[in-house]
Amino acid sequence: MIWSIFDTFKHIQLIHMTDSDLNQLSPHLFWDVEQVSWDTHSAFLVQRILEYGSLEDFRLLRLKIGLDGIVEIAKQLRSLERKTLNFISVIANCPLNEFRCYSSIPSPMSSIDF
Repeated sequence: MIWSIFDTFKHIQLIHMTDSDLNQLSPHLFWDVEQVSWDTHSAFLVQRILEYGSLEDFRLLRLKIGLDGIVEIAKQLRSLERKTLNFISVIANCPLNEFRCYSSIPSPMSSIDF
């Protein structure tokens, strides 16, 4: 069932995300920034949508830049929540080790005795 949802967008002609499209995204995604632009903040936007966006936010992103565009940006991100990384890896059918953030997942901090 879930695969059919993602496969429906596979053959749609890709359109570049515009700043006016950002107004259609959930407002909680950008509560901490005053101004954001797709042209200069595309990696930040993709990360926010993947980690905190709704299904509708993800659908809009996928409609505008396609799954391949999302994956290419996600592969370059320095950090991504573990479940978000696994999600994008599964739906894109990409091995985890192709993502930059997979190889740079921080090790758990050990307690430091003073």
